[in-house]
Amino acid sequence: MIDDMPEDIIAPQQPTENTEEAPASPSPTQDTPPRASLLRWLAGGLRASLLLEPRVDARPAPWQLLLLVLLPELVWTGLARLEIAGPARLYETVGLNTLWVLGVLAWLGWFALSGRARGGGLARWFVLATWAMFPANLALGVLALGYTRGWLPSAIATSPGYWVVFGLGCAWMVLALVRFTAREAGARWRLAIFAPAFVALLTLTFWQSLNTQDRMWQPDASTASTEPERPRMQLTQELFEEQQALWERTVAALPAGKPGQTNVYGLVFAPYASEDVFLRESNMVTQLLEERFDAKSRVIHLMNHATTAETLPWATPLNLQRAIAALAERMDRENDVLIVYLTSHGARDHQLAAAH
Repeated sequence: MIDDMPEDIIAPQQPTENTEEAPASPSPTQDTPPRASLLRWLAGGLRASLLLEPRVDARPAPWQLLLLVLLPELVWTGLARLEIAGPARLYETVGLNTLWVLGVLAWLGWFALSGRARGGGLARWFVLATWAMFPANLALGVLALGYTRGWLPSAIATSPGYWVVFGLGCAWMVLALVRFTAREAGARWRLAIFAPAFVALLTLTFWQSLNTQDRMWQPDASTASTEPERPRMQLTQELFEEQQALWERTVAALPAGKPGQTNVYGLVFAPYASEDVFLRESNMVTQLLEERFDAKSRVIHLMNHATTAETLPWATPLNLQRAIAALAERMDRENDVLIVYLTSHGARDHQLAAAH
């Protein structure tokens, strides 16, 4: 009998299920580069300055990029302020004259990274490159400050010593940046172009800083009346007569060389009176010649400075010629040695700058 039952009774229809597909779950978003703290960025950049792997594979947040790049600029601004004793005024627009360097440096980094940028891309490179150069840049800033204020030890207070230390600082900066960029560069030929281009950029930057007449910080003229003035030389008839007598006494005191031995004579010439650093430097060299090279009374010190107008002959072109002639008369030209030391700023025409 069961066989005679209708088929729909024997196998009742199951309720139909909803055959619509469930909505697809949202596709996972692409992984975004991780972030790093400010301390990690600073530590990574300083590691790069020591030629080590930065160990920071992240992308800086926009505010981190801005802060980490501008913070060194604030340090340079502070060091420039310390170069001026007493009240000073900040001329912000002058600082904008060097910001083009950041743009060119970013372009060089983009060029070097093309084809092989890490997750952090150009922003990562720029932050780490800034702090890889920071220690050497800071050392150069402190060196310039010490030279301007007369704080440097005698070994590097003279021009040769100063420029040796300055060159070592620049070499450190170039080596640190090139070593770091070599780890990131897309191709070796790109690094081969990046390195000399950065050296050229560095040279142009220093040339601009040496030749510009404007400074970010300048003495505040509004408070000049309340500050003690620098000593000023009063040109009088008596002073001119005293200078003539002083010159004659200086030449008359020159001893002849001791027969049978090599005698050292010296001529120290410092014609720039507007900065005390040349007074200190020329005094140091004179003392060095007299004590270490047994040249007591055989050194002619020509100096332009308000405080020495009555004790040292002026550093004029005519006195320089006269001094050479006077020394030539006293010296044994076959055996004696003449050391000529000239110290001043360089003028735009590559000659010694003079000011009184």
